Amino acid sequence: SVEEELLLRNEYLVTENRILRKQIEGRVPLTDAERQTLAEIGKKLGKQALEEIATIVKPDTILAWHRKLVDKTFDGSKQRRSPGRPRVDKDFEDWVVKMATESEFECDRGAVGKVREIRGVSSGAWQCDSVS
Repeated sequence: SVEEELLLRNEYLVTENRILRKQIEGRVPLTDAERQTLAEIGKKLGKQALEEIATIVKPDTILAWHRKLVDKTFDGSKQRRSPGRPRVDKDFEDWVVKMATESEFECDRGAVGKVREIRGVSSGAWQCDSVS
């Protein structure tokens, strides 16, 4: 049956891997892509199955790679908010800048300071006669 053939293929590959592993001394260098592949498959297999078949790294290492992989792909960045006050709406910012640049705008320290802060303008760029 198909199931028996798959089991035999699996047994053959496990045996072949063990033979090859005995011929290699030391650590087997892996690329990040190889670690990622092993981590994805290892997570699906589970720790118990990995303990039976994993030969080049420990099952805990494979599962740790998976945790790092998950942390990388889902770090919650879309749910996280930036610290501090929310940004000013772009339309409102443009309106404030427009009002600050019009001649009939009444200058006061707070408004001019805020406009400078919003636009990152140096202190000498906008002169306001009524503000000393």
